Amino acid sequence: MITYTQKIHILKTSLSVYFSVLVMYMLFANAVSIGPVSFDTFSIFIAGVTSAIASQIEDKDTYRVGTKRIYGTLLGSFVAFFIAIILNNLYATRIPVVIYVPLLCALGTALLFYFFYKVKGSPTATVGTVTLLGVLLQHPSGTTYEYITGRFIATVIGVISTITISKIVTIIINRLFKKQ
Repeated sequence: MITYTQKIHILKTSLSVYFSVLVMYMLFANAVSIGPVSFDTFSIFIAGVTSAIASQIEDKDTYRVGTKRIYGTLLGSFVAFFIAIILNNLYATRIPVVIYVPLLCALGTALLFYFFYKVKGSPTATVGTVTLLGVLLQHPSGTTYEYITGRFIATVIGVISTITISKIVTIIINRLFKKQ
């Protein structure tokens, strides 16, 4: 049987995904850009997945998971940017792609885990690695600052949507069922 708390979590998560996907879809459909950064259908996916992952039963946990996702995505994007510069230069060589792409992915992963074990802890390193691999493998040739920044903005939109919706739903529920 689904508990009352689980039902509220389902409501918060589904509304968070709805609003983050809606915002990103509106940005994409209306060709809105932030400076040189524009959005695509993958941005919509990133925002929706971020909302689903960040949503937790307790608001404080939603905030904690959401901020860790932002930190991980930020560092993963930063490392991916520098590795993408190397990667883009290697595409012009005769070295087989099968040699250097996996090697650079492993190098980036090692850097992220090393940094986060020193500073933050491994769950954030995992998020950073997913970001790194998403950037390097999903859009490897010609990866640009704008592309990486777009992924980061989509993540932030997903987290902000989730934290906001979670807090609003909590406030409404508390007011509706406040004991008299």
